Amino acid sequence: MKSKVDIVVILSYMGFPSDRIFAEKVGSIDVIVGGHSHAKIARPVAVGNTIIVQAWEQGKALGVLDLTLKDGKIAGFEGYLEEIKPKAGKENPKVLAIVEKYKQKMGAVLNRKIGESDVDLDGERRDVRRRETNLGNLIADIIRHVSRAEMTIINGGGKIPTGLGSRF
Repeated sequence: MKSKVDIVVILSYMGFPSDRIFAEKVGSIDVIVGGHSHAKIARPVAVGNTIIVQAWEQGKALGVLDLTLKDGKIAGFEGYLEEIKPKAGKENPKVLAIVEKYKQKMGAVLNRKIGESDVDLDGERRDVRRRETNLGNLIADIIRHVSRAEMTIINGGGKIPTGLGSRF
């Protein structure tokens, strides 16, 4: 892939220690945006030529990563965490209006049937972290198609929101 793209970004859910090992072993990854270990990485960490970031946990911070590019390559980077601290007090009507607008839009999309499966889509097996599932393959194919990516890798048990069953 490296010969076909300018920058390789991995969205990882392996945890910060595993991201470091992955960066060391692979070496051709430009950026890893990680999660799972809930590490509070205040500034990006460089492991070789790989930049690793993780924005703490449960929406407590917004992770910001600014890349400086030159000739399609990363020439520099800066990053930080912007902690999110809701203020106690009255609800902001402008924010509520924005939330309601998107809640209605999302409800219309998420409650619309767009397909049906003739087979059970398996994402509940205990071994989904060790092998592929038909549900994981379906979701990876959808992501690849919609994003026009050359390749998509996700966990084997890719989840559909509870209650949708084989309606997707």
